[in-house]
Amino acid sequence: QDIAVTQTPNEYVIDTGPLRVAFRHSFPAWQQPHDSTIITRCSLMTASGWQDIVRGEGPVLYMTDQYGNYYNSLFSRSAPTVVIEEQGSLRVCVLIKGFLASAQGVRFCPYQLRIHLYAGKSDLRVFHTFVFDQEPHSIELASIGLSLPLTLGDNLRAAVGNEANAAHWCTNWEELAFLQKDDR
Repeated sequence: QDIAVTQTPNEYVIDTGPLRVAFRHSFPAWQQPHDSTIITRCSLMTASGWQDIVRGEGPVLYMTDQYGNYYNSLFSRSAPTVVIEEQGSLRVCVLIKGFLASAQGVRFCPYQLRIHLYAGKSDLRVFHTFVFDQEPHSIELASIGLSLPLTLGDNLRAAVGNEANAAHWCTNWEELAFLQKDDR
């Protein structure tokens, strides 16, 4: 089965077969403060039918500095840009571009988030790229993360690493964290 993309005035709805995700691409400029929620619906086909699995706002990109200052993608005063970067019968790539900001609206690092969806799969492949546009002698990053609040049910499995050589596996988890201590 091919992947299906439907565009409405406000959303891209992508159906892979076992997964349906609605990505919001329209953010009214007159609405202040704007709502930066990007994934408005996410449903997974289960044995008992379609189950909505997204809860809250997401995805939320965040960073903290060495002083404990917190920046995220929802605090930005400018709406993100959401486009279909690549579309084929087997794969779709959604590109989300924006800025992180503090709760007071101080702009931090620009980011690009690419979410790949595949025909016949319920998997998402996520690539997070950011530009550290701060003064490196004054600001150090203490954390970089992505929060995607989902209700996935029981018997959860996750892996961190690459496909051939997962560095860590876990089951029945509530929160998955991966710490990388250097740029390698």
